[in-house]
Amino acid sequence: MKCARCKQEKESTKKRRTNTAYVDDTLNFVIECDECFVKTEEFWEQMWEENRYGSY
Repeated sequence: MKCARCKQEKESTKKRRTNTAYVDDTLNFVIECDECFVKTEEFWEQMWEENRYGSY
């Protein structure tokens, strides 16, 4: 399966749940390899962190 982020064919690529909360649940999933998913999770963790502390 091809990773949607790096566009490479990798064995570790699969559909994964992200740290998001969209009403349309299909938007809460990505098809990524292990390496790219780590980057995606880091991105969303940073976004949530900014959202939590940046709005005060």
